[in-house]
Amino acid sequence: MNQTNYPQYQIYNNFFDLDLYTLNMCFVVLNEFPRACTKWEFFDRGNTTYPKGFADELRKQINGFVNIKPSQDEINFIREKLYYLPEWFFQFLTSYKYDPSEVIINQDEDGHLSVSIEGLWWKTIFWEQPILETISEMWHFTQGNLDKISNEDAFLDGYNKASFLINNNIKFSEFGCRRRASYNLHKEVLRGMCHARNTIENGNECFVGTSDIHLAYVAKKEFDCDLTICGTMAHSYVTNIAALYGPMEANSLAMDLWRKHFKCSLGIFLPDGISLNGFMTNFSKENAKSFDGLRHDSGNEEEITDLFVAKYKELGVNPMHKSIIYSNGFTDMNRVIEVNNYAKQFVQPSFGLGGFFTCNFMDNEGNKKFKGLNIVIKSIAVKMTEKREFNHVVKIPFDMNKAIGDKQTIDMYNFMLHN
Repeated sequence: MNQTNYPQYQIYNNFFDLDLYTLNMCFVVLNEFPRACTKWEFFDRGNTTYPKGFADELRKQINGFVNIKPSQDEINFIREKLYYLPEWFFQFLTSYKYDPSEVIINQDEDGHLSVSIEGLWWKTIFWEQPILETISEMWHFTQGNLDKISNEDAFLDGYNKASFLINNNIKFSEFGCRRRASYNLHKEVLRGMCHARNTIENGNECFVGTSDIHLAYVAKKEFDCDLTICGTMAHSYVTNIAALYGPMEANSLAMDLWRKHFKCSLGIFLPDGISLNGFMTNFSKENAKSFDGLRHDSGNEEEITDLFVAKYKELGVNPMHKSIIYSNGFTDMNRVIEVNNYAKQFVQPSFGLGGFFTCNFMDNEGNKKFKGLNIVIKSIAVKMTEKREFNHVVKIPFDMNKAIGDKQTIDMYNFMLHN
């Protein structure tokens, strides 16, 4: 009987190997919702069948998180980069400790994986990217995918894609840690991207940065590439607020709290947590003027751009002074150019590209070497204090194929927001 081989190393082994939005949201939650409790759940949109024993090996990996602490050198690095955060928050990060008992992992007889997380919101918010990174790398390891591409191949892939985008004057950032093939390949891709940035005219203006805090540190130390650490918030920020206070004013409250804590920093808002209508109703002239722009993460790019532009104009705000960051799972560079050419007529477009860089490797004929997982971890329930009852958390994006959560709650929210 063949035995599946699993990684014999700790996959997630650097505390800051996660998206910046985790720190930003944690800061707001600590201040505003210190006793709020959240349930999170793993969703595999591809309904993947995982090898036998995958859950047990994942548990071993999760148990290893208890030993992971921030390094002082990286704390010093982010203290300079994340100037908008107070000193006490950096001290808080040095004391943070993962608690594996917050994570429940199971696998059914057909091989489907389930992962759930429960605990204080500010504490459990750190699990999302590390668990997704671990699952993804374990999966690609078991499938032999990591043997199909060398470090040099990954470097060239990153260099070629970044060069193409720079030469076409596309402004972009790398958002690929959550569903990457592996940490090592991610690092090599970023090395190639940084080489393009450092050697091609206009590279600094086009390749803006990375969402991965640790890899921004690596890029500066090892690749002589001083990247912006990119990111503001995830959907859970808005969807949890909706579950706590109701959907009608959730976006408005989310924007108000964001401004309260970050003033004029981190000015990109994520509008597709609680329906298009819910956002548009709450998007006031004050919000339109005080936020630098919006991140588009679901729905047709041209159609949503038109709606945002019309809303800005309705509010008396010039959309050409505002940014839209497009991050809706691009895998085709020609589509990126197409959207950019359309959007630049109305706004300042930019792109957040994830698996496109870190898990979309091609052979010489342009065929994918392997397919990445379509996996997410989303908040599914929240309560204001440990003594309350949980409320359902739902995500109602512009593209309902990406909706997540209790169907009755989704129906109720939609009724409230459209009547």
